[in-house]
Amino acid sequence: MEALRFPSDSGNIYSK
Repeated sequence: MEALRFPSDSGNIYSK
């Protein structure tokens, strides 16, 4: 998974 600006199913570093 890539670090997206929106929360993914894996919870990336760009989570709110």
